[in-house]
Amino acid sequence: MRIRTYNVLAMTPQAGLIEFVDDTVSLGGYLYGSLNAEDEARSAHYRFHPEDYLFKTCLQELSDASKYDQSGAKSAAKASGNNNKGGSATTAVYAKRLETFLKIKKRFRPVFRHFVRDYASCWTKKRKRSHMMEKD
Repeated sequence: MRIRTYNVLAMTPQAGLIEFVDDTVSLGGYLYGSLNAEDEARSAHYRFHPEDYLFKTCLQELSDASKYDQSGAKSAAKASGNNNKGGSATTAVYAKRLETFLKIKKRFRPVFRHFVRDYASCWTKKRKRSHMMEKD
């Protein structure tokens, strides 16, 4: 008799992911690699849409929008002559966030649909091999 163990990645207190196939790839790693240039060049986003933004560019855009939240909204409120707390400054923050999101959305298109094509046959072969080893 043989006992097989699995690694579990907890997602919430009630749910988790079970590892059952060696040499797997994370979804984040597949989609956008890591933040170093070599991995990013192998990412699905780069392979299928090389003209799109890289993941780190999207992060930078979002970071810049957050900096606007702290400083730009106050200047926008002063420029409009509205110095009340909240009103115009809050509107400017939301407008900037929306503008940034729409800009990123145009230049960072979905690629997850390619994951199945890229990895389904590889996963099936490994899973079959794993089942055959269990029967021995």
